[in-house]
Amino acid sequence: MKKRKIILIDGLSTSGKSTTSYNLAKKLPGWLFIDIWRIKDIFEPLGYSTDLDKKEANELMEISKEATIKLAREVIRKTQRNIIIQEATEEYVKKKLGKDLRKYNYRVYVVQCIIPLDEAIKRDKKRKKPTLGISNYWTEEKWTNKLKRKNKNADVVINTLEKKPREVIKIILKAIGEKPKIHPYENKIRKFW
Repeated sequence: MKKRKIILIDGLSTSGKSTTSYNLAKKLPGWLFIDIWRIKDIFEPLGYSTDLDKKEANELMEISKEATIKLAREVIRKTQRNIIIQEATEEYVKKKLGKDLRKYNYRVYVVQCIIPLDEAIKRDKKRKKPTLGISNYWTEEKWTNKLKRKNKNADVVINTLEKKPREVIKIILKAIGEKPKIHPYENKIRKFW
């Protein structure tokens, strides 16, 4: 049975997950790209409401994560297509989809996008998305420790500050054993933000 693939694009805030995910989707026609940000945006009006307390915001975030997993599960069971999922951890995906991954012969690849904290702060201030206030929350020590934990189980770790987007994609494709293809609708695949 042919090995199917799921690529998880993960990383800390502003590390280039969205850019990497969209660029990768453009080079892998036939793969399905599940963009968790689009699912999270269902709740965006609530997420930025002053009426929403932290507990409710966390519950809505959990709902969006569950929706992502349900979509992936249906894709696996009904189509057995290769999948790209943005912003999901290997532990979470294997916990929720483990039986299906084994039954349908899927291999999970984890790509960690990284950047230094000072660059993350700069990107946060420039981004079109609402600012995350990275400088208010992260210290250099916390950032470095979190990166070490996240990178430990990654198949590919890429510093997106040091590499151009096309180099990032080339590295990922090599790591997962795929060749880039021309996507017939490449110009229609766009970043949401």
